[in-house]
Amino acid sequence: MEKRLAACAQILDGITSIYWWKKAVQREREVLLLIKTRESLVGEIEKQFESLHPYDVPELIVLPIGRGSRKYIKWLEENTLER
Repeated sequence: MEKRLAACAQILDGITSIYWWKKAVQREREVLLLIKTRESLVGEIEKQFESLHPYDVPELIVLPIGRGSRKYIKWLEENTLER
């Protein structure tokens, strides 16, 4: 947040993930992090994410904003770096 790469981050704790890893089904408690940012900042967020995340293959999925309120998009733009 201090680097203004995101306007908002939401931490959803208590997620249970079931997934394949090393040829076996795994079940782990995880945290889901939703980051609201500009498309132009995704590369920088990805670098930060990979350097800080403990997993060998951290999940990073980018979903574009198909549509949003003008007020929200303006707020997002005002609260992130312009690149």
